[in-house]
Amino acid sequence: MAAVVEAGTVTTSGASSRLVAVGSTPQSLRRWIAVVAFVAAIVAVTATVVTAARSSALARSATSTGPLVLDTQMAYTALSDADSTAAGGLLAGPVAPAAVVAQYRRDIATAASAVSSAQQLTSGDPKLAAELKTVAVGLPFYTGLVERASTENRLGFPVASAYLGEASGYLRSTLLPAAGGAYTDELAALASSQRQASRTGPVAALLFGAVVLLGALVGAQVWVRNRFHRSINIPLLTATAIVVVTVLVAAVSISAADRAVTSAKSSGSSPLAAYTRARILALQVRADEELTLLTRESVPGYQSDLSSTLARLQRIVNGQSDGAVTSAAATLTSTHQLIRGYVDVGQYDRAVNLAVAPTGQKPPGLPQVSQVLDDALSAEVSSAQRSFETSTATARNEISVLVGGLGAAVAAAGLLAILGLLARLREYR
Repeated sequence: MAAVVEAGTVTTSGASSRLVAVGSTPQSLRRWIAVVAFVAAIVAVTATVVTAARSSALARSATSTGPLVLDTQMAYTALSDADSTAAGGLLAGPVAPAAVVAQYRRDIATAASAVSSAQQLTSGDPKLAAELKTVAVGLPFYTGLVERASTENRLGFPVASAYLGEASGYLRSTLLPAAGGAYTDELAALASSQRQASRTGPVAALLFGAVVLLGALVGAQVWVRNRFHRSINIPLLTATAIVVVTVLVAAVSISAADRAVTSAKSSGSSPLAAYTRARILALQVRADEELTLLTRESVPGYQSDLSSTLARLQRIVNGQSDGAVTSAAATLTSTHQLIRGYVDVGQYDRAVNLAVAPTGQKPPGLPQVSQVLDDALSAEVSSAQRSFETSTATARNEISVLVGGLGAAVAAAGLLAILGLLARLREYR
């Protein structure tokens, strides 16, 4: 009987020992260590991935898509200006003014240089590479047609306008769509990079992870205090302070970067796109006006294009708040109406004189009012470029502080917390 009772006692004691072991302080410490290590690792990895992704998107904006937008915009604008300049040169007489010839050559050189620069940044994009190649290969053909038109014009042959019309048609049907397509595609790529650089979802996930980690650290400290009756665990307290400071620094830096990205869009890429489009349309208005007069109204498409282009230009200008641009666009419209008025009453020579009038004439001629508008739009484009570059650089600087460092700080906090808990665990060895 005694043996039976002893055996039962032993069995009961063994079960009790196992229950104590399962819920023992060492086991609880190991669970806290595992929780803190797991959460800290997840938050550290998330922080590294989030900051690296934002930094990469901003780097693309600053070193790839942004410069490509500027290069393709420059090529697009220079080609449009060459179209209007060539037409103005022929309209001026048998020998184009030296200033007009110089401007045309600058336009061609600028377009070629911008295309060459953009080709070096294509990064294996086949569509962009094909569009740029179209412009690069087509430029000599276009300039050849313009030179032939100039030669025929100097000799007094009427066929000069036909050659120039062919050159302008080729430019508008092949070169400008290719340059414009490259510009539009890169604008879209830039917008995508800017969206990736300011996405809120990953930041929200990072913040949630930081809150969970803080909860784990505070929970561990409370448990250690209650179990060991010690008010402070220095490593745990230090780890908590590191996480709090890190979260605050990250919040400030990410918020500043997001504001800079917003500024890069609102005062940089968005007005850049609007004013560039307005500049292209303004140049097309001038070219259509000159080609209409050069062909003596024999190509109705030029005038119909001019009317629709002028309407689109006015819509863009009305959507902006720049007084100089608005005033210059209104003057261009008035000059166009005056030229049309002369043509309508059969005063063709007066219309041509107004279309080629030198600077200083009263009322100002088409070249002068077009130049005033182009200068105003160019100033806005340059301002938008500077704003984009400055804001993007600011955003990159804010994020660069966090790349690597944020994840490392969280990992260091997790390691400190683990060391603090291990110190308690070693007391049982």
